[in-house]
Amino acid sequence: MEGHIGVVEVLLNHGILPDQIHDPADDEDETGYDQTRLTAMGWAAARGHKDVFELLLARGASPTWKEPYKDESILMLAVEGGSPDIVKRLLEVGCEVDARDRDGVTALARAARYGDVEAAQALIDHGADPESQDRRGETPIFYAAKEGHHRMVEFLLGKAVAPNPRTNDGQSPLSTAAAQDQPACVALLLKHIDIDSEIAAGASEAYTVLTSAAAFGHESVVKQLLEKGVDPDSKGARWTECFVGGRTALSWAAEKGHFGNVHLLLKHGAVDLCPEGDDDLPPHILAAGNNHKDIVALLLDRGVDVNMSHSSSGHTTLSKAADEYADSVVQLLLERGADPNHQISDGRTPLALAVLGGNPSLVKALLDAGADPDSEINWMRYGEYERRTPLQFAAISSRSEAGAIVKLLFEYSAKCRDIDNISSHEVLFAATKNARAEVVRAFLEQGFCSGTKGDAHNRHRLLLYALESTGSRDIICLLLEEYGFDVHFQDDEGRTALCWAAMVGSEFEVRLLLTKGADPLHKDKEGHNALFYAIHSANKQATQLLVEYIDVRDVKKDYLDNPQVATMLQERPDIQKVLQSHYWRKIYPVP
Repeated sequence: MEGHIGVVEVLLNHGILPDQIHDPADDEDETGYDQTRLTAMGWAAARGHKDVFELLLARGASPTWKEPYKDESILMLAVEGGSPDIVKRLLEVGCEVDARDRDGVTALARAARYGDVEAAQALIDHGADPESQDRRGETPIFYAAKEGHHRMVEFLLGKAVAPNPRTNDGQSPLSTAAAQDQPACVALLLKHIDIDSEIAAGASEAYTVLTSAAAFGHESVVKQLLEKGVDPDSKGARWTECFVGGRTALSWAAEKGHFGNVHLLLKHGAVDLCPEGDDDLPPHILAAGNNHKDIVALLLDRGVDVNMSHSSSGHTTLSKAADEYADSVVQLLLERGADPNHQISDGRTPLALAVLGGNPSLVKALLDAGADPDSEINWMRYGEYERRTPLQFAAISSRSEAGAIVKLLFEYSAKCRDIDNISSHEVLFAATKNARAEVVRAFLEQGFCSGTKGDAHNRHRLLLYALESTGSRDIICLLLEEYGFDVHFQDDEGRTALCWAAMVGSEFEVRLLLTKGADPLHKDKEGHNALFYAIHSANKQATQLLVEYIDVRDVKKDYLDNPQVATMLQERPDIQKVLQSHYWRKIYPVP
C-alpha cells in the first residue's frame, strides 16, 4: 500500500504469494465490502507505485486479477490512481481493455470521469470503445461532461464519438453539463450539436440547458440558445440529477438574482411572467424573497401586478419580502402600491411576518405605509386557527429585537399602549411565560404593572409567571431589582412568591427572594411555609437553601412532625439526606 519495495521483496522472498489478499471475513465495513480486499499489485496500481508493480509482475502476480466485490480490474485501479505508465504497461501485457465492473463501467469511462487524457489515449490506442455504455447508458463523454473536464470532452469529440447520446433515463452530456454548472463543456458541446434539429423535434434538451444556464448565470449560453430560437418560456425536463427541471428559465434567473439573464429572456420574448407549478412561486415573488430589488423592479415595469398572490401559499411580493427580511425590496414594493394588510394562506400579514422575524426597520416601514397594528389574524398553526395580533406575535418571538418591535407597536397603536387594555396585559403575561425579557421591559417602561393600587394583583401574577417560567432569570431580576415588586404579596391561598419559588424555582430564585426580604417562615392559609412546598415538590436545591437559612429555633417541632411532611420524606430519601446533613437532626431525627 505504501510503496516500500524493499519490504515487498523481503516478503516475497519469504514465501508470501504475490496475489495473496486478506481473508474475506477481515476488515469488512457495514456494506460487507472489505476496503483492503486487493492484491499487492492492485494496491500498487491504485497508488501509482510503478517499481513495486514491476517487481510483482516479474514475480508472477496476475495483471488480469479482478476485485471480487465490484469486479474492478487492476487496469481500472491504475486509471483511478492516475498512473498512466502503469496503465500502458498493463495494456502491453494484454489486459482486457474493455473489461467492465459490476456497474458496466470500463477503464476508459473512469479515465473520462477523472479527466485523464493520457490514459484515455492509451486505452483507445489499444482498442477501447470510446462509446461504450454502462448499465445506466452513460458513455465516457457523459462522464467527462458531468465532471466538467472540457479537455476530455474535446479529446473524445476528436475521436468522432456521438456528441450527445441519451442515457436510459433520457439525460445527455449536454443536459448534465448544464445541470452540473459546467459552462465550458456546454459551450463545447453546443458547437457539435444541431440544436435547431432538437428544437424542431420538440425535444426537451435545449429547454433544460436554457433553464440550467439561466439558473447558473451563464449569459453567453442563454444568449446563444435564445438566438437559435429556444422558447424562453419553456421548462426543463424533470430529471433526478437536473435540479432545474419543471421550471422556466425566467423563474430560475429571478430567484438566483441573475439580472442579465432576466433581461435577456424578457428581450427575447418571455411573456409568461407569472408561471406557477403546484409548489413553485412566480418569478417576481422569488426575486422579492431573495432580495433582488433590481429584478423585482424590472418585472413590475413589465406589467406584473404588485399585489398578485400565489395560489397555494397566498404570498405576494411584499409578504415574501417581509418574511425573508428583504428591507430594500419592501420599501420598493410599498412605493409601488403593495397592500401592507394582505393575508397569506395561513392568515399572517406582512406586518405579522416582520414582527415574527424580529425586524424593527421592516415593522416601521409597514406601519408607516398603513399596516394595521391592531389587526386580529386567524393564524393557522398546527392545524388549528388561533386569533393573534401583531403584539401577540411579538410576545412569542424569540428574536432579540422583539422588545424594540413592541415599542414601535406602542408608538403606532393607542390600543396596544393602553395600560387598562386586558388583552395587552395578557400579552405581557405570555411574554413572561416565554421568558422574553426585553418584551417585558418594554411593557414596564410603558407603564404596565406600574404599582398603582389596582395593579397589585397583576404585579404579583407577573412575578409568579416569571418564577414558573424556565429561563426567566433576567425577568425576575428586572421585577425585583429595577421595579421593586413586593416579595410579600400573597395570592388567594396566602402563598407568597417564596412559596412558589420553592415549588417551581431554582436556587437562584429562592436566594434572590430571601435577600430581598422574603419571609421563609410565612405560612399560607393551610399552615404551610416555603420549606413545606420545597419538600412537597421534591425541590432539592430549594430545600437545601431553606434549611441553611432558617434558624432551628424558629421552627416548631409539631410542624416537623406533620404527617404530610413525614410521608413526603419517606418517599424522597434524597430530601431526607438534605435534612440529615444539617442541624435539623437535633430536633427531627430522620430514620
